[in-house]
Amino acid sequence: AWHFDAAIVDLFLSEKLNGLDVARKPKVRKKPFVFLTANPDNQTLKEAAYLQPVSYISKPFKTNDVSAALEMIAHKLPVIVD
Repeated sequence: AWHFDAAIVDLFLSEKLNGLDVARKPKVRKKPFVFLTANPDNQTLKEAAYLQPVSYISKPFKTNDVSAALEMIAHKLPVIVD
């Protein structure tokens, strides 16, 4: 089994599996995630919005785009105090 705290999910992964399918999985739905996409069409964006990602990153992206998305994810993660 694998463990993760957050995810960046590309909307187009392969012909058989897309990022929407991945984001619908219960393990991913419970975590903050960001969609990454190069070709957003209206229908895909509507389906993606329903899954409530923390943010979207459009390709090609800049380092600042990823940094901003990760910052938004960080605000969704629980604070651990030692």
